[in-house]
Amino acid sequence: MKRKIIISVIIVLVLGIVGWVIFKGRGELPQEFFVVVRGDIVEEVSETGTVKPAEDVDLRFEISGTVEKVYVFEGDEVKQGTRLVKLYTGKLYSQYLQAQASHNQAKAELDQLKAGSTPEKIQVAEQIVANAEVVIEDVKAKAENDLDEKYDDALVYLSNATSDANIALANLRNFEPKYFYDSSTISTVFRSREDVARDAFFGISGLGIKGAKDIVDEAISDPSHENIDNALIDMRNAIDKIKEVLDYTREAMSESTLREKVTAADQAALDADISNTNIALTNISTAQQAIASQKITNQKNINSAENTLAKAEDDLADTKAGPRDVDIAVYSAKVDKARASVVELQQKLSDATLKAPIGGVVGKINVKIGETVIAGGERAISLISASKFQIEVDIYEEDIVRVDTGDPADISVVAFPDEVLKGKVILIDPTEKIIDRVVYYEVTVDFEEPKQGIKPMMTADIVIKTAFRESVLVIPEDAIYREDDKFMVQVFKDDEIEEREIEVGLKGSDDMVEVISGLEEGEKVVVE
Repeated sequence: MKRKIIISVIIVLVLGIVGWVIFKGRGELPQEFFVVVRGDIVEEVSETGTVKPAEDVDLRFEISGTVEKVYVFEGDEVKQGTRLVKLYTGKLYSQYLQAQASHNQAKAELDQLKAGSTPEKIQVAEQIVANAEVVIEDVKAKAENDLDEKYDDALVYLSNATSDANIALANLRNFEPKYFYDSSTISTVFRSREDVARDAFFGISGLGIKGAKDIVDEAISDPSHENIDNALIDMRNAIDKIKEVLDYTREAMSESTLREKVTAADQAALDADISNTNIALTNISTAQQAIASQKITNQKNINSAENTLAKAEDDLADTKAGPRDVDIAVYSAKVDKARASVVELQQKLSDATLKAPIGGVVGKINVKIGETVIAGGERAISLISASKFQIEVDIYEEDIVRVDTGDPADISVVAFPDEVLKGKVILIDPTEKIIDRVVYYEVTVDFEEPKQGIKPMMTADIVIKTAFRESVLVIPEDAIYREDDKFMVQVFKDDEIEEREIEVGLKGSDDMVEVISGLEEGEKVVVE
């Protein structure tokens, strides 16, 4: 079986300009070049098949989804193009609208860039910079205010903690002559821990060591952030020491030697002190975490505002400088990419509705409303062809990925050499066929209109139109070479040759290739 892919190019303007230029260097090396132009590219797959009696056509969805509508009933007679089953497309349509908006935005940005600098654009860019500068000041002011609020909250916690610590140490001092006055181990440990707690809170005046209370008083008198941070650290340490002696006192008072002596009032005071110090520790920790978190948030917001200003300043500089070729190339690539997304989603929306590829009678319907179907899964619906004949053709494995159901086809039956009949791909068998150790897939093509005189087993040449690109950039395949995994070309510009990476699309045996990005219309590429 023969196999070939034909890509025919219909040029909108002029197909190409091939000339000779002199490459300046050591000696004079003539270089053939091609001027990049726009044209329409049709990709085709050509094969030879055989006329066979028509069979039922099994239709499957090419995308996954949920069945929203079933338009027909079994036994209904339908025409080609009749809607049969539709999947829910709400989310898909939203994606399509978003893709369209992205494409329109990208195109508008490209058009704006090509328009160059104008006083109006410069004025707008300057206003954006001015707005960004105002935003930075606002962000910094808000950051300072929010942080001040966190430090104000911390001062309240410190004041409450100071009061609770004073009460707890006073109660501990009252417990000493009642329960911890002797030389027992319990009393000795109690007095030792109480001294540590008192020193941490009140300081050691004889040695000039300030306690947490003194540091808090300084923070209240001079509420700088540094003073409050120091007060939080020292007060947390002091409360830890007070909590240690309070916990020890509870354990000691539960010992048999003291349990009967402890009054209910003293036990209640101890329990209250332990609860209050726990709350004080939690509040101080909360204040420290809130301050740290606010600092991080403030820095992120300031960084973001500064980045916005930096970008606005860069945009202003670019606007004053005017568009560069590299910028136009980048924005053109964005437009092409956005357009490709639109085309892809358009195809998915189209694939969400099964339409009759041929006229005929509805056979078995295997789906119900609300049912989930899988792409390429079980048959959704079958059609009994109204045509008497179809064509079965085996497509080579490398070509089958280009063929899709619904693709139009030109049919040349050998018995009718002067006629080209119209047809359409209605079925692609997912099961491979091995012919002479080569993998093929069977494709069924249906006649759009029956032809009198056609007989089974007649030979037919089929040309399937698999893809179409309108008004795209095209260059000869000979201008492209591979470097690692990149497609490269040599661009003749300003009497010099520069290498450039490009992204390619459709290509074929006639040496014409679609260029998705990397080149601009009118540029010259060297042809080997």
